Amino acid sequence: MNTSKYTGDLLVALRLRDVPSERIGQIIAEVESHVADTGEDPQTAFGKAREYAKAVAPSRGDWTSPGMLVRIVWGAATGWALADGTISLILGEEAVFGIRAWIMLALGVLLAGVMIAVLSRDKDVVVDPRSGKPMTLATAPAIGVVLASLAGIAVIVALVLRFVE
Repeated sequence: MNTSKYTGDLLVALRLRDVPSERIGQIIAEVESHVADTGEDPQTAFGKAREYAKAVAPSRGDWTSPGMLVRIVWGAATGWALADGTISLILGEEAVFGIRAWIMLALGVLLAGVMIAVLSRDKDVVVDPRSGKPMTLATAPAIGVVLASLAGIAVIVALVLRFVE
């Protein structure tokens, strides 16, 4: 496995475990140093990124924490608004609660946009302890691009199907 792919997966796994950025930098630096010194594949040396993250950093987070519950509810509301708006627009019907389909779809896109902005915002930069430079991994922006693309595709498909009738 490619070292940068492994460290990217490891960074995500450590972030999900709510590990402080300073500690993440140390863990990733240790992995990179070991791989550079031995030439060994990171997955062979450390195992799967999630399992290694679990071994070196017991979770401080809890899926029942208020912050996580807000993310879960927000994600569910976003998915529901996008799905209901898209399906209602395709069928030519109003969305739930008598809301126009395009308004529900726009609400879903708005909720998705806010979620993307929050998830891609990285206030706590991971710094390489060896060089003092930020470790740049494009995980959060990639997630934002994927979510935005999916929302855009849903809107386009719904509009095309609605007006092709």
